[in-house]
Amino acid sequence: MRPYLRMDSPPAVVDGNGSEAGINREEIKTSFPSDRLLFFDLETTGLSGGTGTIAFLAGFGNVVQGAGNREFEIRQYLLTDFPGECDFLEAVLGELRREVVLATYNGRTFDIPLLRTRCVLNRKAWLDRDHADFLPAARRLWRGNYADCSLGTLERELLGRVRTLDIPGSRIPEIWLEYARAGFHELMPAVLEHNAEDLESLGAVAARCAEVHSDPVKARDCDRSSLGILWLRLNPETGRSILEQSFAEGDERAGWILIRHYRRQGALDEYRRILEALSPSWDSWIERSKDAEHRRKQPEAALAAARAAEPFAGSAALRCELERRLRRLERKSAARWPREGRKGPRR
Repeated sequence: MRPYLRMDSPPAVVDGNGSEAGINREEIKTSFPSDRLLFFDLETTGLSGGTGTIAFLAGFGNVVQGAGNREFEIRQYLLTDFPGECDFLEAVLGELRREVVLATYNGRTFDIPLLRTRCVLNRKAWLDRDHADFLPAARRLWRGNYADCSLGTLERELLGRVRTLDIPGSRIPEIWLEYARAGFHELMPAVLEHNAEDLESLGAVAARCAEVHSDPVKARDCDRSSLGILWLRLNPETGRSILEQSFAEGDERAGWILIRHYRRQGALDEYRRILEALSPSWDSWIERSKDAEHRRKQPEAALAAARAAEPFAGSAALRCELERRLRRLERKSAARWPREGRKGPRR
């Protein structure tokens, strides 16, 4: 048993399959209470994920009721030699026969496909279960805060945890291969402890994700622009509140997200309020020019905004684009009706 990492309230939010360009819309409104989460981590003979890669250690963790307190229970299944893989897989599948939600870190692209492949090769039926991969959730919240969002980095930087006797993950495959050949390796207990600590860190990262999503408007020390994008899909009112607050505190990216959102919603007053508050730049002046030209139908105002963008045209491509825009707007302004001195429409 390990000390319980509190995360039972609120539920952990699952925010899609980790695609940076977007979110899996079928999954985006799904959330799971933590007592259904089964934390899962594999140790394998390599990272390629092909048919020659074998999983030899599977760790599972979940919250259980202990003596007066809730605790984090860890169970580990170790493959001691290649001929025992069938029994190893049977033990792993036994964990999945309950109605659980698998919680992993990059499991969607590595652990689950690898385990499914091993089941196919051993003629065992894979049990599909709901899956919460916390890597995309962590990236969304903290990729701007740290050098990367590997579990080890978040363990040190976000959680403040330091492993004193850990072994490098790159050494684990060779340790197990020697163990499988000789039946013993003095560092195998350290491999088991490495896996257990990965599970603990995964649980703690999931708890931090749940904490952020419990009150996202008040969330700090995370990428609030990305958080706002997610909540615009989950709950637009909450998403707007996150982004408005972030923009008011100086986050220009949040302002541009709001501009696109309000423009799509047809909320042009709000769109223009944010646009006027943006810092002068190439993008902001050109956006003002487009608004004046296409929505306000004011080519003179559009021309003035385009001219204001000229100091920010820092490349030949931008200067060429600006020249074309200026010529077009000058023609529109010159042709604007009624022309000076003309008494009526041309017949």
